[in-house]
Amino acid sequence: MVTRFVAAVLMTVGLLGCASESLSAREISGVDIDVDSLISEETRAEWRALRETEEYKRYEAFKIPSKKYTSEESRMIHNADERVSKSEQQCIYDYYDEYTDKLYDLCVAADAGRNIGGGCAHIVGYSIDTSVVETALAACGIDWRSGEYAKDDSLGSNTGQ
Repeated sequence: MVTRFVAAVLMTVGLLGCASESLSAREISGVDIDVDSLISEETRAEWRALRETEEYKRYEAFKIPSKKYTSEESRMIHNADERVSKSEQQCIYDYYDEYTDKLYDLCVAADAGRNIGGGCAHIVGYSIDTSVVETALAACGIDWRSGEYAKDDSLGSNTGQ
């Protein structure tokens, strides 16, 4: 049933803190439903209380905010690790590991995975988006816009060499 599916999506988005309480169902699904009728006052009060905790504020502050990219920018960012040296590639993967480990710890401390299938592991598993990849590249000194990579002659493993 579409209504239940949309309700589940809206509840998940709300729990992840990605949507304001006034987000309309039409913005997510194209289906016009009254979001307020799907979420109990008790649940909304729990979400508000959770978002006011110091732990949740630290969790939210640590997350790298998502940005909008053109499809070409997104492609270039996601393909950049195929054209870097092994040491640069390792830097990128180390950044992901450190970021996801810290995000997971903050998520657990904030109880941000409450009522989400898979909890914080699910949230963190989907946390590596284009904005995080771009941040990792920048942290490793890689300018994905220049097209110039590989500071040494040893290319990363994703190139098949």
